[in-house]
Amino acid sequence: GKCNTPMNPTDLCEIPIEHRGDRIERQYGGETKALETFNSFLSHRGANYSYGISSPNTSWTTGSRLSPYLTWGNISLRYVIVATREKQEELRAAQKKKSGSNPVKNNPWLRSLASFQSRMHWRSHFIQKLETQPSLECQDQCLAFSNLRRQPGDFNQQYYDAWCEGR
Repeated sequence: GKCNTPMNPTDLCEIPIEHRGDRIERQYGGETKALETFNSFLSHRGANYSYGISSPNTSWTTGSRLSPYLTWGNISLRYVIVATREKQEELRAAQKKKSGSNPVKNNPWLRSLASFQSRMHWRSHFIQKLETQPSLECQDQCLAFSNLRRQPGDFNQQYYDAWCEGR
């Protein structure tokens, strides 16, 4: 929910000491940082996007890291799509020039950028789906699966504790 009261300095004592300082890896907002982040993705980090995006170990460095910038409007989706297409065209031209009439199949850079483009379209689709069908937040899209949702009174603390302890 929305915070209606400002945080008091005395509330900081509730935050563990190790989380009070700034994080080195924290992303900063603004259009300049958004463009820097996107340019680093298009220049080198995006090369392994399709391989690294699904792993929490590698997605930090292979992901676009554009989500907060797109969400807050620091960079437009249109700009991202157009610039990515331009990078794809640049790579295809360089590949064609290098290999002549025998283009290299399965270029990892092109595959990664195609995956990224697909993810951008997927993102827009699901944002629109949630805006037009907000009930999806608490109701299954396919009602045949509704009985799989937690029902009142079916939580078992013993099972949960066993799961937490690996038993």
